[in-house]
Amino acid sequence: MADGKLQLQAIDATATDAATTKDTVDMTASWQDKAGNTYTVKCCTKMATHGADYPTFGGVVTNTILHGSSAIGTPLMPTEYTYFAFWSMGQVMKNSKVVAKPRLVHGMLTEYVRGKNYSLDFDKEGTPTRRQFHVIVPPVIPQLSQGT
Repeated sequence: MADGKLQLQAIDATATDAATTKDTVDMTASWQDKAGNTYTVKCCTKMATHGADYPTFGGVVTNTILHGSSAIGTPLMPTEYTYFAFWSMGQVMKNSKVVAKPRLVHGMLTEYVRGKNYSLDFDKEGTPTRRQFHVIVPPVIPQLSQGT
């Protein structure tokens, strides 16, 4: 990504889903598109302390398996060793203007799971000696007052 930047600090202090957490994340990711627009994803105003469809481990998890056949996260991604992942509330900006808030933000540092032309690998094709960081803003809008 052109002019891509990532600033990240996290603490994994709560191991399981809970009503409260001591996990914290401070993240800012930004990049430019081909037209010169700058996109920024910032978080974390509120950790997703427990998941609706799968656990979020208090908001931060380290050294685990996610996605694929793990039953944690989408099975559309390959099963991947995850050094660090988080789920939280944040915001999306375009050219310094907030365009979506609050939004669920999921980030993770994993083994490399991309093939030619950046296509997703299958489980057996990953490259465990390489790493990649994903920032995902799923197409869902949190209903914080309802706890969902």
